[in-house]
Amino acid sequence: MEIVFFLGGALFFAIGVGIRVAHGRATKNWKSVSAEVVGFISQSGRMKPGKPFYHAVFRFTHQGAEAFLKDSMSADTPLYPFGKKVTLKLSTETPARGAVDSPYIRWFGNVFAGMGAMSMVVFFLTFRWNQWSLFMAVVILLSLATKLRRKQVDIVKAIIESRHLITSAIFPTVLTREEVDQLRFIDRPLVEKLQA
Repeated sequence: MEIVFFLGGALFFAIGVGIRVAHGRATKNWKSVSAEVVGFISQSGRMKPGKPFYHAVFRFTHQGAEAFLKDSMSADTPLYPFGKKVTLKLSTETPARGAVDSPYIRWFGNVFAGMGAMSMVVFFLTFRWNQWSLFMAVVILLSLATKLRRKQVDIVKAIIESRHLITSAIFPTVLTREEVDQLRFIDRPLVEKLQA
């Protein structure tokens, strides 16, 4: 059963490294622009329904016009003070995508990779080469391979769809003034009270 530690660890390690590499490649040739925090919007958390999580909204100039970006990172307290200057990375595609140039995504990738590495270390420390352990490892791997083989098309489709979801979650689309006007901003005194 120790093989589960290795498989789970390998998956987490791959996700962590994937996040780091994908973020680095995606933003490598993007242009940097200066922006400032102009407000916050609230969304209910998926893990804790009813508990609000706050996304910063940044204002900057893009292609000669005022533009906005909702931060992909959120927290139960606002991450930035009003008016804070930040650097955004913007794609050259249309519609443009962007992200705050911050260590949060890299840190997130490091946490996943670290958790995976620790799990794999536990595997190598606890795995004892005996007939029963080898038999269970082979049974688990064959069972997993059989299930994956039957659902190969569904898995490839799910990977492609999740890639698009992850891209839009990590790199949200740049918003126009009309789109931002439809957002419901949190009152500034409430934000400042939450940050205190």
